[in-house]
Amino acid sequence: MTLFILNPELDDPTTTRADALVVLASAPERFQEAERIMGMGLIPTVVYSVVPRARINTASECQPRSTYRVLCISPDPVTTQGEAIALGDLARQEGWDSVAVLTFDAHVTRSKVHVTRCFPGEVKMMAMDRPVAPRLRFREVTHELAGLMKASAGWGCSDMLPDWTQRPIDILKSTP
Repeated sequence: MTLFILNPELDDPTTTRADALVVLASAPERFQEAERIMGMGLIPTVVYSVVPRARINTASECQPRSTYRVLCISPDPVTTQGEAIALGDLARQEGWDSVAVLTFDAHVTRSKVHVTRCFPGEVKMMAMDRPVAPRLRFREVTHELAGLMKASAGWGCSDMLPDWTQRPIDILKSTP
């Protein structure tokens, strides 16, 4: 299972065409990678997931660009599932048939589970490596395994498990 999380199947950003590039868990390095991908001209729209508690200024990222369209979503709840729900709603409004999803490497597998539940079209996954110390990598993989187990307990896009199921994941996240 760990190998599945650390080495997910990915699509090549240099050849991937989609109706939109969706950037999950937005962070400065993912904004930069999204800019690089959008510069290739294969995808007409970028969607940034903007969370209120983020410690980054996303206002500049949500500004219009001359060469492609920029949209920002604010997921509710502020989780991967919330991002997938917001993406599914937006995709229906926009009439999209395909999306490319950009996130960090260990987050790909769980993200794809949620996005494919909420978006019936073609889902292509892209990832950024992020340098993580071995101790933190263990925590990250543990978090993703717990999140994947939680995701596996639900069947539909917006199926919410009881709030108490989040507590063990929060404990794993805060473990040094």
